[in-house]
Amino acid sequence: MKQARNSLVFPGIIVLLPVLITGLFSCNVSENEVPNVKSITKIYSYDVNKDSSQFIKEGYSRLLLPESKKLLYFYSGDDAISQLWLYDYSAGENILLLNNFYAYLLDDYSLSPDETNIVYIKDKVLSRLYLNSGYIETLVNSTDYLVPPARYSGDGHRIIYFAEKNQSDSLNVHIYDFADQNDIILDTVFVRDNDKLNVYFTNDSQKFYILREGWNGTGYWEIQFNIYDNTHQPQFFNRRSLILTDYDNFVFNIEDDVALILEKNKIVRYDFSEDTFSREITYQRIGNKIKKIKNYDRLISISSSGSIGILNYDGVTEQEFNPGTEDNVEWADFAVHDSLIFYGTIRDIYY
Repeated sequence: MKQARNSLVFPGIIVLLPVLITGLFSCNVSENEVPNVKSITKIYSYDVNKDSSQFIKEGYSRLLLPESKKLLYFYSGDDAISQLWLYDYSAGENILLLNNFYAYLLDDYSLSPDETNIVYIKDKVLSRLYLNSGYIETLVNSTDYLVPPARYSGDGHRIIYFAEKNQSDSLNVHIYDFADQNDIILDTVFVRDNDKLNVYFTNDSQKFYILREGWNGTGYWEIQFNIYDNTHQPQFFNRRSLILTDYDNFVFNIEDDVALILEKNKIVRYDFSEDTFSREITYQRIGNKIKKIKNYDRLISISSSGSIGILNYDGVTEQEFNPGTEDNVEWADFAVHDSLIFYGTIRDIYY
């Protein structure tokens, strides 16, 4: 199974998410009928120092808050109502934050730098959810459909998000400023059907870039960086593209001015300051899911066998752990200061 990726979602396109049901239903399935399936997803913590795992709760789609020592996740019960939960791993407590909460993948949400709230998009509304109280504040109520993800700047002063322009293939790029509650249209980008969009701030929030991935006109997978100066009046100042031989790649903003791209078994670096690409490093661990560890200059990946590895930016596996589960490991993250690896498993039951 491939890593869940941030992807462009237009109104009218149905996005199939896992339906997570905890109860079994009896039924008779003939040879010509497609069996029903339910997915059991569970969350665990693994103590690196003790070499032991602990079951936390059934749930899916997590967001780790390492400074606050919490884990944000969804859970759906027999009634299929999505609940938003907060696991306080310093106290070992699961806290129900919101019942019947709108749920996409949590990767489409953006956590504030101080870990007190998340911003997210639902239809035409950009909202902020406070994690200490569950209070939801409307930031933008648009006449256009908004497209996730929305992203915080590193200083927490701004949010960037996309809005569909007149039900067309163009998206307006908006920047929302908390200081004056000003919302401006920065640019308009044309989107192809297969494009995946994301946005990241860099250089201490003085610059940001729009990352676009998709097939180009010549039949190759292309990664394009549209780079903007956010010092005073945001303006476009550069565009760089990288043609890849494989679409199954991963892009990370790893430092203030460096992006890391993994393609098959190669690591590609793009330096925004020098405006250069390098393609020198061999990726030594083949994993089908990988991400950047927050507040730590390492990557965490899951191999096809389900083992969890901690890698440096040279592609070398420095630590490796085996959860010892028969279920498929879907995701993993690392709370470095507490030496805790959190991971989630999934098992499909057909009936």
